[in-house]
Formats: sequence, C-alpha cells, structure tokens
Amino acid sequence: MAPFRRAAVASSRRFVCETMQAVADLPGIDTAQRRALRTKVRRIVCRPRATTLYLTRIWTPIYWVISMMTVLGALTGTAILTKGLEKDLAAIGALSGVCSTGLTILVSSRLNGRYRRSRLLRIYLQASFLLYFFSVLAHSALKQSWTGVTAAAAAFPMALFIAVFTYSIFVAVLVRRRLGTTGNIYGRAARSTLETAAYIARNKTRWDSSRVSRKAVAAIEDLARAYQDTLALRSRIGLWHADVFSQTATEALRIAHLVRGHKKLIVCASAETDFQRVAESLTGGLTALLENDRATLLANAPEATRKENLKILIKHLMPVVLFTSAAIVLPMIPPISNQEKIAESVRLTLIVAAVLSLVAPRNDSSARILDIVGKAMPSK
Repeated sequence: MAPFRRAAVASSRRFVCETMQAVADLPGIDTAQRRALRTKVRRIVCRPRATTLYLTRIWTPIYWVISMMTVLGALTGTAILTKGLEKDLAAIGALSGVCSTGLTILVSSRLNGRYRRSRLLRIYLQASFLLYFFSVLAHSALKQSWTGVTAAAAAFPMALFIAVFTYSIFVAVLVRRRLGTTGNIYGRAARSTLETAAYIARNKTRWDSSRVSRKAVAAIEDLARAYQDTLALRSRIGLWHADVFSQTATEALRIAHLVRGHKKLIVCASAETDFQRVAESLTGGLTALLENDRATLLANAPEATRKENLKILIKHLMPVVLFTSAAIVLPMIPPISNQEKIAESVRLTLIVAAVLSLVAPRNDSSARILDIVGKAMPSK
C-alpha cells in the first residue's frame, strides 16, 4: 500500500503546484488581487481536487479488483448462456470486444478536449451495455451463433462500463465523507475556468498556431460543459422539484452559451490582444465563481431554451422497449406458439425492428407490431 500512498501524495502535490502556477499566469489582475485569488483557489479548488486525487490513487487496487471480477463475471455469464456455441466463435467474439475497446480508447486519445473524449467512451460503453442484453435476449430466443458471438463481443466493454461506474460511485462517497465545507458551490466550474484561462494566457504569443487554436477551442467547449453541469445544481435540488431544476438548468445553459461565444474570438484572432481579452474575460468569470456570484455571470448571458433531454430519450427508446417486449410476449400467445415457424418468424422480425428503431425511431410502433403479426399469421 505504501507505493500507492506515495504516488497519491505526489499526485496531489503536483496538482496544487500546477494550480498555483495557473493563478500566477492569469492576466488583468494586480498583486493584491492575485494574492487574494491564490488564497481562495487554494481553499476552494485545490483542497477538494487534491483529496479526490489522493483517494483515487489509494483505491486503485480496488478498482482493478472490481474490474476483473466484473469482466470475469460477464464472460462467465455469456459462456453459460451461449453454451451451445462453438469455442472458436466465442473466442473470436471476446477478442473483437477487446480490440474494439482498445481502438475506441486510441481514437478518443486523439481528440481535443476532455468532453469529446469522455463522450465518445461513454457512448461506446453504454451502447455495448445495451447490445449485451439485446444479444443475450436474441440468443435465448433464436439460438443462433451470431447472437452468441455478439454477446461475447459486448461482454468486455459492458463489464468495463459497470466497473468504472461502480468505482466512480465508490470514490465519490469516500470523497464526500472526507471533504469539509469550502463555502463554495461552483468549485468544479472554477477549476475548469482557471485551467482554461491560464492555458490561453500562456499561449497568447502563439495566437497564429492552428494547433493552439484547436486546443483552446476544445478547452472552452469543455468549460462550457462544466458550467452547464455545475451551475444546474442538480445535487442540491433532488429529483422531485423539476420546476426549480428547470430554472437553474436554463440559467446554466445561458452562461454556457456565453462561454462558447469566446470560441469565435479565438478562431478569428488576429493579434495577441485577442487571446489576452478572452483570458481576462474568463478571469472575471473565475472571480465571480469563487464568490458564488451567479448574478454577475448572468448579466451578459444570452437567452436560451433548454431541451428536455429525458423526454427525448424516453421518446427515442420507447419503440425499442415495445418491440422487445412484443418479441418476448407475442410468441407465447397460443395461436402463435402452436406454430413454431410462425413464432420464430415473429420473434426474429420484432428483434430486427427493435434494433432498427434505435436508428430511426417511429411513433406508430403498436401499428407496426400488429402489421408484423398480421403478415406472419396464415390467412384463412
């Protein structure tokens, strides 16, 4: 445990040093303001993040244990469910799952911005999670080799998703127990603002570099996402007060749009002063965040309309749920179950329709189900 403890302490100290250097690089503030800002940043930004880094490093062995247990459990469950499958096909499926995960991680590492990388990985792992259960359902119903290979391919990334999700919750609970009050509710957004402003200020002499511009734009997009998540204050509202969350989320979206407006200034920069102006603007936002001054952030924010993402998701997934449920229930109805070929045809058609509805969902799912059953049933 001692090596992990030393690595955890070193990681925390390195973060504190880098953060203090970022404060020193901020433009547009005098010595007294910088001294006061350094004190606030150390209390509000450094202490929570350093604690998180420390605990994450300390519990790294637990993460690997959870990951290995989850992966082995998923592969074992897949082997049991697809026991009629040839070993070579199962091995090919598992190997393809490992290779696809590695390729996704490699591609994501080439992207600019933490948000884009995490979004790609999250979409891939969540898709694998859904694909695993669809494949297990299809294999139990159809007993086809391709469904077993698909389940084996999705087992590894699905298990990785569960392991990362479980470990993230585990560390989050530990961090909440260890952290004291900082007197601030926008710490994550403040940290992202500090890092972005410092990066732009350090690279203002390279304003004509396309590489610097791309990284700055990606950093601003990550910052806007951090504002959108942090300033919505979901954790302080709970699940049963949608009216309050609608207001805070809309305000967070307005501030995020204001932050995104700096991307054009970076892209269209024609001198160092353009980068300087963006860095100073972000420094002003950092000061407001450290003082919990939400009104200042909203002063120049444009109007925005928030999309109801949950409703959109439910509308998108409802056809999938209906088709999958129909694939399970309809073949059990006596007029269909008495004829094995018809039952298999209905089941296969509905499973294919469920998969296709993920790409092009439609609202007339019930009519399509009745149409499928009508075509499958023999005419009198």
